Amino acid sequence: MLRLTSLPQKTKSMNFFLHSPLTLGVLAIVGAAPSTAFAQDNDSAWSFFGDARVRAEFNDLAANPDRHRQRLRFRFGGNFNVADNVTIGTRMRTESGDQNNPHWDIGNNFDNMDVSLDRMFVDYSPTWADVRMKMGKFGHGFQANPVYGELVWDGDVQPEGLAVSGSSGDFDWVVGQYALTENGGPISEDSWMTVGQVNTSKDDLKFAVGYYFYGDPDAAGAEAYTGTDVGNWGILNPIVSWKKDSLTISGEYIENMRAGDGFDATGWALGVSNGSPSDSGGKFYAQYQTVEEGAVFTTFAGDDFPGGRDDWKGLMGGWKRQLSDKIGLNIWALTHEQESINSETDYRFRIDFNIKF
Repeated sequence: MLRLTSLPQKTKSMNFFLHSPLTLGVLAIVGAAPSTAFAQDNDSAWSFFGDARVRAEFNDLAANPDRHRQRLRFRFGGNFNVADNVTIGTRMRTESGDQNNPHWDIGNNFDNMDVSLDRMFVDYSPTWADVRMKMGKFGHGFQANPVYGELVWDGDVQPEGLAVSGSSGDFDWVVGQYALTENGGPISEDSWMTVGQVNTSKDDLKFAVGYYFYGDPDAAGAEAYTGTDVGNWGILNPIVSWKKDSLTISGEYIENMRAGDGFDATGWALGVSNGSPSDSGGKFYAQYQTVEEGAVFTTFAGDDFPGGRDDWKGLMGGWKRQLSDKIGLNIWALTHEQESINSETDYRFRIDFNIKF
């Protein structure tokens, strides 16, 4: 016998199913005519890629004991061309327990490394539209600040959901619907994130404007996600850069337009780089940035600076040099001061030895 009391939960489950970005992506594929949905490619095959890093890091901290550590990172992935317009992609990486950090710290009684799968997606370019669709767990794909581009989006964070990208005239664009939490019960609503970016270029200039709208991150409040009861997040993020030969100058602005009263919730960065890692003199780069409390969604923001992911200001600079086609060296340093209390300066120094294969 059908119980009427079960209908609300079933309706909620069906509502989640119908509004899921993965469901919408699958329906878009299935909805194509069978004769044109997939263009078969007889030469379909796997392609593999990977990289490894050895890092030495030195931290001089004002309020905490100094810390010096060695870290390892390993990533390995592959793409399989199901058809000439459909690819399945996957990647695994070393794991620290933090999605922003794939580095494994040496010095835990010779314990084995943890490894996780951080990418698993379908990449589909339909024959009926000049767009590209990604469904699953994948890189965010937004154009970033070319000097240092992880203030809003950490490069190690891999969103989950659906993203569609394409071009319109002189503009490239990407929009996405990401799933933050699926609560699985009648009390708490599921949390979603809607994102978009438009970018273009003119001569030596590049422009990009992104907006990242976070629905109610958690029924318990946004503070449960980030530790800051800022209200909510709707992050505007314009970026401009100028490149002439090997010289690049960039600027970036951040504003959380949905922050509550009492939060400035803005940030900015100005950077410069010169040279190329493949040149004999390498590439030098430097950037100053300030990020007020509540300006970024700290769960997904960059974690390179030692004191936190918002409410700080600091300088980053370094030098990159390709030692061979597959081997690179990156020497860099960062400073950090807590913005709200004008704290003493923390320092972080890193030497990265990177290998690609």
